[in-house]
Amino acid sequence: MFDFGEEGTATGEVTAVEEPSLIEHTWVWDGVPDSVVRWELAADGADDPVAATWS
Repeated sequence: MFDFGEEGTATGEVTAVEEPSLIEHTWVWDGVPDSVVRWELAADGADDPVAATWS
């Protein structure tokens, strides 16, 4: 659960984990189509250590 206080709460489930570089989860917010968020972590020293895709 992601609690944004007065703005509301999003829920979801983890759908993929590949240690140590990836986590993917669903994103469910009332009144908005469900989506999937994918976080990819790069090695230390990378220019962009975290990349997120939302679909």
